[in-house]
Amino acid sequence: MVRKQRSELGYRFLDAIDEKLLLIKKNPMMYQERYKKTRLALVNRFPFAIHFTIKDDRIYVLAVLSTYRDPLIWTS
Repeated sequence: MVRKQRSELGYRFLDAIDEKLLLIKKNPMMYQERYKKTRLALVNRFPFAIHFTIKDDRIYVLAVLSTYRDPLIWTS
């Protein structure tokens, strides 16, 4: 039972990421620039954020990080 719940939670997390990526693709400028031209999109229902940049009309996802962590940790 617990294993099934964890599996379902994983699928819900991936679905939430996919939903947010579609929104980013539709309107990337909607998300605030936070640091070094990096934008942040909070994932619905989960404490995670997608960090991305826009260059030459392309969107580059740099990281998906927990909002409980320091976002600069991945740059070190």
